[in-house]
Amino acid sequence: MRYRVQSVTLPAAALLAIALCNVRLFADDSAMTGIGGGAVAPMASHPSVRMVSETVSIGLSDKGAKVHCEFAFKNEGSKRVVKMGFPENAWASGDGSCGRLSGFRSWVDGKPIKCVYKQGKLIKGKASSEQNCYSWYVKDVPFDPGQTRTIVDEYSTYLGSSSNSMMTDYETPKTFDYILKSGRNWKGPIGKAKIIVDTSRVTPEHYELSSSPGGFVTGGNSISWTFSNFEPTEDISIDLVPRYPELNGKMIGPDDWTPLDRKGGVTMTGLGFLRKLGARIEYPERHGAIVITYNGHTLRLVPGSKTGTLDGAKISLQAPPSTDAYPAQIPAALVVRALGGKAHYSQQDHRLHLSLKNVPSGR
Repeated sequence: MRYRVQSVTLPAAALLAIALCNVRLFADDSAMTGIGGGAVAPMASHPSVRMVSETVSIGLSDKGAKVHCEFAFKNEGSKRVVKMGFPENAWASGDGSCGRLSGFRSWVDGKPIKCVYKQGKLIKGKASSEQNCYSWYVKDVPFDPGQTRTIVDEYSTYLGSSSNSMMTDYETPKTFDYILKSGRNWKGPIGKAKIIVDTSRVTPEHYELSSSPGGFVTGGNSISWTFSNFEPTEDISIDLVPRYPELNGKMIGPDDWTPLDRKGGVTMTGLGFLRKLGARIEYPERHGAIVITYNGHTLRLVPGSKTGTLDGAKISLQAPPSTDAYPAQIPAALVVRALGGKAHYSQQDHRLHLSLKNVPSGR
C-alpha cells in the first residue's frame, strides 16, 4: 500500500508534529536471487518458471485489509529450487518507525512453508528522521521439470494515509494498493489474473471509493479486475475519500473543516467555514463557552454539554461540542440550522448538504 500526503497549510509548530509511515507492498511473489552475505534481490527475469495464474481476494475495511493471494507457477525447464520473495517496502518520517505486515503466512500445494524474513538496510532520506526499509519474506520452492505448483500467501495490513496531530482518523484520506508490476520478473506474460475486492466493511456514510486502473467491474459490495496474457504495467489502487459535506453546493475539505469526525451518526466539524461566511467566533479560553456571532444571532455552546443558548433561549444538541482536538468540534447540521441555514443528509450520496448565506463580518 502507499501513503498519500494531502496538501495542507500548517503553522511551523504543527509541522513538527506530523508523523508519516508508508508500507508499499510489491504484492506478487517475485523471483529472487542470492547476493553476498545471505541477502536477496529480485531477478530481472526468471529463465524457466512462468506465472500461469493469480487470484487475489481482498477484504477491505475503514481500518485495513486482509489479503489472500493464490498463484499457479509452472516450471518449463529442468529440475530446480526457486527462491521466491514477497517484498515489503516501507518509508517513514517523523517518529522514524517503519510499518510491517501482520500475520504473513505462505503455503505450497496446501502445505505450510516457512518464510524467512530478511530485513533490508535502512536508507536515510533527506531529513534525519526519514528512512526507507526494504525487506523480504523469502521461501525456497522445489520444482520438477514441467511441474505446476500452487503458492498461497496471506497477510493483513493497515491502510496507507497521511496523518498529523490536527487530523482525526475519519477525515484522513486512506489508500490500499496491490502492486501487480512485481509479477513481471517471471518468464513470459502472466496467463490470467483476477483481483476481487470486498468493500462491504467500508462504511459508505464515511467514505467514497476511487479505484484505478480503469476496466474494473463493480457490483453490490465488490470491485474486480480481470486480466489475460499480460505483463502488468499498472498497479491496483483504491482510495477511501472522506465524504466531506457540501456547503452552498460546493465540496468543502479539511482546510475549512479540520478536524472532521462523526459521533453517534452526527457530523462534527471545526468552525473555519463559519468564519469564512462572516461569523465572529470566541473560544472557551476567554468565556468558558464557544460564542458564535453571525447575522444578528449569538450562539453559545459549552464543550461537553448537550445544551446551549441561541439569542439567550435554551436549545438542545444531538452531540456535545468538544475541545479535545484543536480547533473545537461542533455538530455541523444543528449549528447551521440554528443560524438560519438549511441542512439535510442525502441517502443517495451519503453526504451532508448545508446552505448558509455569506454576510459581512460582524453582522
